[in-house]
Amino acid sequence: MLIPNNEIIPKFEHLKDLKFPPYYERTLDNGIKLFVVEDSEFPLVTTRFVFKTGAFFDTMYKSGVAYLVSKLLNKGTKRFSATELSEQIDYYGAVVSTGCGYDATYIYSNCLKKYLNEIFELVNEIVWQPTFEQSEIDREKYRLLNVIISELDEADYLAERLFKKTVYKNTPYFLNVKGNQDSLNAITRNDIVDFYSRYYSPENLIFAIVGDITIKEVEELIESSFGKLSKGVAVGKQIVNLSKEEGININLVEKKGAVQSEIQIGHLGVTRDNTDYIKIYVMNMILGGYFTSRINRNLREIHGYTYGARSAFNYYKWAGDFCVDTNVKTKQTRAAVKEILKEITKMRVELVREEELETVKNYVTGNFPLQLETANAIATHIINLEFYELEKDYYNTFISKVNSVTREDVLEVANKYLDPDNISVCISGDVDKLIKDFESLGKVNIITNLKDLQ
Repeated sequence: MLIPNNEIIPKFEHLKDLKFPPYYERTLDNGIKLFVVEDSEFPLVTTRFVFKTGAFFDTMYKSGVAYLVSKLLNKGTKRFSATELSEQIDYYGAVVSTGCGYDATYIYSNCLKKYLNEIFELVNEIVWQPTFEQSEIDREKYRLLNVIISELDEADYLAERLFKKTVYKNTPYFLNVKGNQDSLNAITRNDIVDFYSRYYSPENLIFAIVGDITIKEVEELIESSFGKLSKGVAVGKQIVNLSKEEGININLVEKKGAVQSEIQIGHLGVTRDNTDYIKIYVMNMILGGYFTSRINRNLREIHGYTYGARSAFNYYKWAGDFCVDTNVKTKQTRAAVKEILKEITKMRVELVREEELETVKNYVTGNFPLQLETANAIATHIINLEFYELEKDYYNTFISKVNSVTREDVLEVANKYLDPDNISVCISGDVDKLIKDFESLGKVNIITNLKDLQ
């Protein structure tokens, strides 16, 4: 856009902190943590149940048990079959979904206010009265087995699994959340029922409700539905024995017929409650966190190796990792890896430019309010405060804390949390062509059996 000679572009001022929606908080006698946000702008109500359990706890059973449990919750209750449940939810024009990660399981619902009682009753049954019918178990296991078999033909999946296996070896975080062919075939209904009985208790539940509802209405709803439930056993602090790689380790897995390489490069990181989180966030945005970041500019614009490259710190409850991922032509793989390592090293030895830092601050702070636009997003952010044990004013001070990050802060956390000299390079591609290129860069390990990556 052309600016007339007599007009001056206004100077951009840093955004000020926004006020996170006020919320009501209460711990029920049975241990349920309750959060309520009143918002009558639209006649809608969103609920989010989060149990503090996930695939991390599969080690006591078989890989995939936690995920199976989460997916079977809405596949039949004492009153309704899976089909009947689906018909009931559709009848009220509502949405109900379930899912599971490493650290937590969620049950989400969204409906019109006038149907809240009906939908909440259904969700209540889904959470507390699942039947785990053998026919539904068999059907879900069959679906997952086909998903896993299909994924084994995808280069990005192979690179991701290779990275997880390498970085999180001997810890629950190397497991595939969905399980693997052997474990899924071995899972019994007793495994599923026992996992549910052990971990799905009020003491492990965080519940947030956002929308056109009053605190009094929520209290009545909760007391009638959850008030008489007994506490159960809480999930305590978990110890994860992590071991960092020494040197540059090259891990290759064959992707038959590959004409390009899927690359994931990284090492162990930090947990979400790390006190340097915001500084790390800003530093990573500069490095590879958004489209005009250093890594993407280097690989995409300067060298033309790829359509996109990104870096991220992935945070879990008990561990975390730093990872750069991209895909390039086979013959450009080594060069791309060297450029990535160069950019990581550069972050540790040079102060970032002031203009570069200001651009990222503006991007991060300008994008932050967009993350709070939906009721589900607000519910998720509130639950994160509790789940990751963050400060109560975290969101109210987020923007000012981002704006206070200095060039020296970025250099400090880059040196503290980036380690290009001790890093895992995981690549899915044409191994025969790649191995010669990487033998001089570091120790090379080749995975020949794809089942090892499930």
